[in-house]
Amino acid sequence: MRTSTIKTVALLATAGMSVAAFGTAHADDSDSSPGLATTTTVAGSIAPTAAPTSVAGDTTTSAVPVGGETTMPAAPTAAASVLPPAATIQQFQALLVPAIGATTDLIGEVAALGITPPPGIPTPDGTVIDNLYVYYYPDAEDTNRSYYNAKLVFTTAVPAADMVTLYQTQMVAAGYIQSGDSVQNEDGRQVRFLDYEVPNSTYDNAEISIGIVDDDLDFVQIEFSDWLDPTVIQAFSSWPTGLPLLDQATEIESASLRVDSFGGDYEGSIDTNWKLPIAFADLRPQFDAALPSSPYTVDPDYEASESSVYLLGGEFTSMSIYMGEGYPEGTSSYNVSARFDLQL
Repeated sequence: MRTSTIKTVALLATAGMSVAAFGTAHADDSDSSPGLATTTTVAGSIAPTAAPTSVAGDTTTSAVPVGGETTMPAAPTAAASVLPPAATIQQFQALLVPAIGATTDLIGEVAALGITPPPGIPTPDGTVIDNLYVYYYPDAEDTNRSYYNAKLVFTTAVPAADMVTLYQTQMVAAGYIQSGDSVQNEDGRQVRFLDYEVPNSTYDNAEISIGIVDDDLDFVQIEFSDWLDPTVIQAFSSWPTGLPLLDQATEIESASLRVDSFGGDYEGSIDTNWKLPIAFADLRPQFDAALPSSPYTVDPDYEASESSVYLLGGEFTSMSIYMGEGYPEGTSSYNVSARFDLQL
């Protein structure tokens, strides 16, 4: 049985309310407004797994494997994506906006973002997505090691206790193998984690972690990792328009799309890490020389350094550039992160 690599606890504000979000410890194969929705019930009667019973201080933990052979259809071998190559900021925005808010197809909302979500994960009644995150880790040399990590934070009309039963029953009925069940008590709230393996995935560490928060406002985060079609990363190849040195990039090492909620306002962000065939010592001088001919200017509210600079301009509310030593020697890492408002 594997140890879950995608379970943690951290705090953020979603729709003006305090909720818990669950961050990610990324690991590769070498490291081991509310609305009504319809829930599709999977046939079959599976007894829910009992809550963990051993308590150590504030935290209860227990790995609970569920016995029996379960099978499910193999996942598609390529992402059913409408995320186009060399996407513009307008195209990113057009895909992110529909994925937020009330939904009857929780996991399907992220399918357009270049990933193939695990099938059969139920959507509870009254689901409203507040935050979403998709991180892309391509590996063109060994495509089986190319993967993504996605997170959805949402509220529902279903109480936390009923949510536990819903997911325990329907996830196993859909063919997933339960690999863990734990409880964490934090600041007066209880978080129940249910972990599942994904059978038949081509990515060895494919898994799903469901965090159900029992609080004044109950909410859920579903986090899942699975195989990524590495060609999807080409969607990030030409943004932001006119930024110096991007025309010299030889590889996209990672990227992400995010939507965060702040008291009812939504902010999107894109992050891409390129590899440049420029020695780090030469990178900043070349960047500074090319910047005046770009649509961007240095943000005077932030102090620049040898490895970082903050920009204004273009179609973004803010942009930051981080530069670092690359591998192999003589190359550089060039990370660009930009934020923009989303109007739902």
